Amino acid sequence: MDATAPNRPPGCIAEWENGVRIWARTWCEIIEDCEDRLHFYRDRLNHDPATEDAVEYLRRVHGSVLPEAVTV
Repeated sequence: MDATAPNRPPGCIAEWENGVRIWARTWCEIIEDCEDRLHFYRDRLNHDPATEDAVEYLRRVHGSVLPEAVTV
């Protein structure tokens, strides 16, 4: 009920004169925001964090100390 008070923006449950606000969000909203950020950074970096890329990096950078199972 506090998140829909008519004198505050939607989701804002408390607000003080010094500009501090407390927001209530659903898990769905939080997950959607995280997915949006993931897609934004993936698009901007043109990077797919696939397992093959990670293993290739490990072989290239740390190959001398990796177990044989990873370097094969």
